[in-house]
Amino acid sequence: MNRSSTLPAWLETEGERLEAFARFKAWLDAGAGPETVQPYLTAWLKAHGIRREARFVLTAWLDAGGEPAVIQPFIAPWLQAHEREPEASFILQAWLDAGGKSKVIRKSLYTWLGLFETQANTYFLFTSWLAAAGNFSSIKPSASRWLSANPRHHGTLNIINHLARQEDLAGETVRDILSWCQEAHDAEAALASLTFLEGHLRREEVASEVLATARAWVEVVVAQPVFPPKLSALLALLFAILGDSAELRLGVEDLFLRWLRHPSALAPQPAHVTPGVRRVYFSAQRLALLSYLEPLLAAGRLSVTGDRQPLVRLFAWVKTWTPEVREQVGPFLERMRRLGG
Repeated sequence: MNRSSTLPAWLETEGERLEAFARFKAWLDAGAGPETVQPYLTAWLKAHGIRREARFVLTAWLDAGGEPAVIQPFIAPWLQAHEREPEASFILQAWLDAGGKSKVIRKSLYTWLGLFETQANTYFLFTSWLAAAGNFSSIKPSASRWLSANPRHHGTLNIINHLARQEDLAGETVRDILSWCQEAHDAEAALASLTFLEGHLRREEVASEVLATARAWVEVVVAQPVFPPKLSALLALLFAILGDSAELRLGVEDLFLRWLRHPSALAPQPAHVTPGVRRVYFSAQRLALLSYLEPLLAAGRLSVTGDRQPLVRLFAWVKTWTPEVREQVGPFLERMRRLGG
């Protein structure tokens, strides 16, 4: 018997009984077409739609590819009755993953997050919300608290990369991100997350943590005999961000010099790398990146003649910067030439 096209006898005799929820779930989970049981399922929901057991029917319908609009009238009432229960997350996530309208469950989502936001599995609800609604700012407070409670979760990097891009971040959240970066096992992930923080790295209250984290990862990279272009680009961007702060620039200028002199720095030239790496280099086109050179030349730690090769690589790239940035850089380069003799 082809169960996906032949209706079982129990639908007629027991289809409206409360206990039928398990049979609806098993039927849909086995691959039956949702449309074959739709009239019976909606009849059951009209009778039992706000019962706790209804979540199994609602999620099975959505997971089986059933049209969200068919059960939409039952979603809000069920959530209104159960939004303060841990299991409500299954309905919230299934609805979002199935393409249901986010506004239908938004209020209940916020209520649920207010109670369970720090649970490890809340990560999956965050990702479903972002995929469906794309609005991170509305869940930012919950995501910040989740990060603090779950720093070693496998999804932490994803949440960090959303959080770090937010303009308004609590100092404690910035510290949580820096702490994760310090303990990360991958240089690219740690450096990318640092650069996503952008201006937050220049906040005075986290200066010591920023310097410790930045120095630790730059040391790891420049100690390698060879490192890939993506890491060179991320270091260029990190130095450009830190260069806007005199304190931070002074704290990493020795590492800037090591990066500049490293054979892998700016090699190959940014014009010849992959588009993804090129975008990182493009973000690093800033006067602040070159601000390290003047004091290093003045102090005799950098030499136009002795460091000719790395400087040639650097200025070959600078020549490709946008006209707007090159116009800003012009006076600085003239001063640097005079310093270099």
